[in-house]
Amino acid sequence: MLGTNYCLMARSAGVPSSDWCFQFAILATTDATTVTITPSTNANLAVDSGTNHYTINLDQGYTYEINSSNWSGDVTGTSITSDKPIAVFAGASAAYVSYTNTYSGNPPVQEQLPVASWGTEVLALSFADRTNGDSYRVLAATDGTTVIVVTTNGAVTSYLQAGKFFDTILDGWVEFQANNPIQVAQFANGCGFDNTNNNEGDPCEILLPPAGHYLSSYTIAIPTDGDFETNFLNLIVPQSAITNTYLDGAAITNFVAISGFVAITNSGYWAAQVPVAGGTNHTVSSSQPLEVQVYGFGPADAYGYIGGVIRFR
Repeated sequence: MLGTNYCLMARSAGVPSSDWCFQFAILATTDATTVTITPSTNANLAVDSGTNHYTINLDQGYTYEINSSNWSGDVTGTSITSDKPIAVFAGASAAYVSYTNTYSGNPPVQEQLPVASWGTEVLALSFADRTNGDSYRVLAATDGTTVIVVTTNGAVTSYLQAGKFFDTILDGWVEFQANNPIQVAQFANGCGFDNTNNNEGDPCEILLPPAGHYLSSYTIAIPTDGDFETNFLNLIVPQSAITNTYLDGAAITNFVAISGFVAITNSGYWAAQVPVAGGTNHTVSSSQPLEVQVYGFGPADAYGYIGGVIRFR
């Protein structure tokens, strides 16, 4: 999944804090790698490049990390290109989600997906155990990108230029359609946003793969330590493959009834939230490619990641 062209997805703080900053890191895989960085308009990077872009050189195994100079920066939309494949990470040392003090912050950091792996249709389902929906950020890498957000309440259209994004809070299933490739991030909101018992849950982030980039089998890990009391999988499966989908070798209908799946508009995909045991690995397989999201919650804490994504090259 290494690439040479990235448009960063991150998150801003939500509240002022002198201890919080917004970051990205680059890891080179080959000697003499030249990397060009064009910061987003509000990145406020702690470096004076003297221009609207700057270049660094890295050898194999070397990294470059840079922070915003204050809490109000946001590296979302920053462009990073290279002449050889690199890995890129972006996020924040801590952030509130949504944009208010929702009890406690978490560090939303993800390894970035190269722009070449983005797509024009992204599907999602709300996280389990939340009461007020999830926060989504939709990012464009190309000028003139039209995004249609389809939910149970109808469709809303937005227009984005390269490196620009919009935020929205949605509950239930959602389909994002676009005329150019987009990246969508799904965030769990802080426990104060959902008013959960015992402050259960906190922000976490998952970069969603586009439909068509799913896998047919996954091996996923659930944390063996920490305070995560509930763990879940969100499965997005072609309707015709539900009865041929398996969790740890057993039919998925042993864990969630067919009636527990919901149709995502007319995409042909259905989705369900599936509780899983913590402290162990799990396997998910199906007769057709499906999306798997992994996440869990504990007192003022959360984690989340995608089960995997098909190689794009």
